[in-house]
Parts: sequence; structure tokens; C-alpha cells
Amino acid sequence: MAVRRVVAAVLSLLSASALFGGVSYHFDSVTGGLGEQRISGAVEAEGPRMRVNIAAGDGVSYPNGSFVLAEGSRVTVFDPNTKTYYDVTFDPLAPLKSMLGDAMSMSNEHSSVRDLGNGHSITQSTYDMNVAVMDKKVTMHVATTTESWTTDKYPESASIGRVLTPDPHAPKGFPLKQVTTFHIDQNGSPIELTSTTTVSDIATKTLPPSDFAMPPGYRKVDSPVERAMKSLGR
Repeated sequence: MAVRRVVAAVLSLLSASALFGGVSYHFDSVTGGLGEQRISGAVEAEGPRMRVNIAAGDGVSYPNGSFVLAEGSRVTVFDPNTKTYYDVTFDPLAPLKSMLGDAMSMSNEHSSVRDLGNGHSITQSTYDMNVAVMDKKVTMHVATTTESWTTDKYPESASIGRVLTPDPHAPKGFPLKQVTTFHIDQNGSPIELTSTTTVSDIATKTLPPSDFAMPPGYRKVDSPVERAMKSLGR
């Protein structure tokens, strides 16, 4: 009986993989508050591999007309205009950590998820970011709230969040829409940012392996973050 259950589980996994196949869709991510920003484009994903064609980028990590290849934890941006490519980091605090080193630390981290049913959930996270430079100490309290609408019709690995806003506390499933609000308090001065990401035109299809292959003729360069750090002598 136990063997039969194991066989059934294996067959279920194999059939699920075959059922999903490749997934394509369009996405639009708008951030408002301290600084307006919009990123949009088209995604192709199959298993652990993903390609993101950036129509409108942020002008920094993702230039207009660039494309992204992601597999596992590696995310690489290719710029056809300059024939260059670079890796980007998943950690949004990487620039600060690289600049400040041991002078920066995190404390009082907490996260919780409230399941509202039918793929609707709310994730809340809080932490304190502590910075000590010379004789000055600054503590910023950060609180994020993410409201998500997900589906299990498509694989979770196909989410655009893998590239734009990777979050270890993200809800399970493929997000159809996510609204994230950041509240930052620094010495009584509040800052608020809201980011809304939606997907549309979702389709399952067979995707050619060439879409996920590294193109020839590109040279590797430092990422924008690495260039900024070098300019500061880090």
C-alpha cells in the first residue's frame, strides 16, 4: 500500500510538470510614493528557466529593451544596445551592505501570513535597520504589507517576482496581482511606497530552448550596483 502511494505521488509530479509546460504572460509593475517607477514587459517561463523581455525598464538595473535570463538563483541582464550583460542580486539591501559593511545590521525581524482563502492572502513583515557610522547611529523601522491574489493553475516558479521582488515570505502559488506597501520611519520622518504588479494574457505553450540560451557576442561587465560601489572606493 505504501509503495502504491509513492508511485502515485511520483506520477502526480510528472503529470503536473507535463501539464504546466511553458507559460507566457505580460506584466506591469508600478511603484508610487517617494519615487515614481514603472517596469513592464513579457515573460516566458519553463521549469526553473525564465526569460523576461523588458519593454519599459527602471533605467538602472533593467534598461529599456533589455532582456533577463533567470535560472535558479542567478539573474542576468542582457543589453542589446551595448552588447553587454551583468548579474543582479536578489538582495535589495545589497548596495547598503556593501557600502557600510559591519556598520549596518538588521534586528527585530518578524513576518506573518494571513490566508483569506481562494488564493487571497496578506503578508506582513517588520524589521529595524541599524546603521552606525562614526559617532552617529540611525535606526529605521521598516514595515511591509503585501496583499496577493494567486492561483495554482500555473507553476509558482513562473512568477515575475523571482526577478523584480524576490521575497522568502511570499505566499505560495502563481501571483496574478500583488500590492506591496512599504512604511519606513526614520527618527519620526515617515516614508511610504506602494508597488502594484499585475499579470495578463497568460498562456501555456511549448517554448523553444533557444529562448533561454545565452546569446553569442555579449561581454560581461559590472552591474550598476558594482559600478556605484567602485566609484565610492569600495
